[in-house]
Amino acid sequence: MRLLSLPTIEYRKKCQLLALFCMIVIVIIFFRGWRLGLVESVTDRLRYHAIPVAVSVVYHNHPHDYTGIREVAIPFQGPGSLKQLLDHAVHKEIQQRDTYYWVADDKGYADFVIVAFKLFGPKLNSLYLLWFVCLTFSVGLYLKSFRGSLSSLALLSMTLVGIHAAISVLPLADEANFFNLQPSGLLSTVSIYEPRFLDVLAMIPVIHICLFALRRTWPPNAFQVLGLFGQVVLFFLLYHARSSLGWQIVAVATVSVLVILLSRLRRKRPDASRSKRIIHPALVITLLIIGLSTLSLYQRASYNPRYYEDMGVRTFWHNALMGLKDDGFFKATYGLDYSDFVVAQAVVNFAGHGECAKGIDKFDPQELLNSLGGHGEKDWYAYESCARKLYVSLWSNHAPRMLRVYLVTKPKKSLGVLLRTIRDSGQPLSDGVRDRLNIGWYPFSGITFVLAVIVLSIASTAIYRKRTQMLALLTILTVTSLIPSVSFYAAILTMGGFFVTMTVLCHLLSLIVVRRFIHWLYAETAR
Repeated sequence: MRLLSLPTIEYRKKCQLLALFCMIVIVIIFFRGWRLGLVESVTDRLRYHAIPVAVSVVYHNHPHDYTGIREVAIPFQGPGSLKQLLDHAVHKEIQQRDTYYWVADDKGYADFVIVAFKLFGPKLNSLYLLWFVCLTFSVGLYLKSFRGSLSSLALLSMTLVGIHAAISVLPLADEANFFNLQPSGLLSTVSIYEPRFLDVLAMIPVIHICLFALRRTWPPNAFQVLGLFGQVVLFFLLYHARSSLGWQIVAVATVSVLVILLSRLRRKRPDASRSKRIIHPALVITLLIIGLSTLSLYQRASYNPRYYEDMGVRTFWHNALMGLKDDGFFKATYGLDYSDFVVAQAVVNFAGHGECAKGIDKFDPQELLNSLGGHGEKDWYAYESCARKLYVSLWSNHAPRMLRVYLVTKPKKSLGVLLRTIRDSGQPLSDGVRDRLNIGWYPFSGITFVLAVIVLSIASTAIYRKRTQMLALLTILTVTSLIPSVSFYAAILTMGGFFVTMTVLCHLLSLIVVRRFIHWLYAETAR
């Protein structure tokens, strides 16, 4: 039975059709993002930090140590059009070269902005263009490596469809803006290149790496090896820009380890066959270790030394405490909430019990937060250490409740975010725009559904034959994609990968159900 397939087209032609389809979908995603206003809506972490640091390096010969020039950076925190501020910063005559420190956040995104400005000039849409350069590059590597595998090309096509579905949710990231949308207001306050959404851009490299781990034939050809290395390099560049992509490292490692374990358990295979089977996943794990080690060494060598002293490389425990607001008990007892100020106050209060380094209890929470923008200096390393002690103490004193938070409460919150993307807000204007532009997570409507049907029409049989492998891979990716929202807080921007994998999973399950139903129907008719 060839349900939803094109039996008159030979296998090679189907592969070529899907390759062409992938390039067309990239163009569709490009114009979809443009129409949804995902091009120049920059969040504060880019406006205050990444952009001025990049301008300092590219246009004012500042050392590439992930700091900026204070005279360049501070004006970005004031009023005015970002375009005008950017143009002024680029052409500014520098009088003083005091250092501006980018405190307590991922510094690597400055490299993304630097490359964008060098390629396309100091414009906000340069970041948009670079996002698509990266996407096209990763898709090109994938197409070259798997050009003869219809099922792999189908998975790539469905992943691009999933990316189309994911970016269609982005305007809802700022609910206060969208649900009270004004006729002349911005449709979206975030862009497709928002750092917290970079896991969407990393989905193609991650799936490519996983498929390499799942390969059975050895040795791979040169294009496959080069493709793997290219995707690993691209992934770690993105991971350098946003460390929350660590969930994708967990996913790749899980797939690779499972392949090794299953290969060792299949005793019917000869030893030589089993040994060859584990070479691919072993190589993937080795590359992950090398990548993590190399990145760590690079950051140690290139970051300004103060980031490893008092300025802090990245906040982690502060954000973990913020996410505990999902349980009302922690909010009422410890004052935890979705607020940097409130969490900082809770940590300072905890330090008052003598559990942390001397002086933390004297911190003023507002002064601490002001230091994030270069207004004053605070010891963020000591603060993060105290936040970690508070977090550990919550596990020590409330272990059952903490387990419930991470196993029940937070997953429910993530599901709630998903449901909010498919429900109307009750605001006529915003709901009208939402219906007209099909904004939200709608895998079975609009252009997303049309694109999915095209993929299934071309490659349904190949997909169905690989359904077990695909289901296993997508299940692992879907579960691990919830790590950021469960570890910290559930929001559209922390669930980008989840929207992608859920879209692909829904379409795959739909194909399986339809084919099973048709099989049953034919069987009943034959009786």
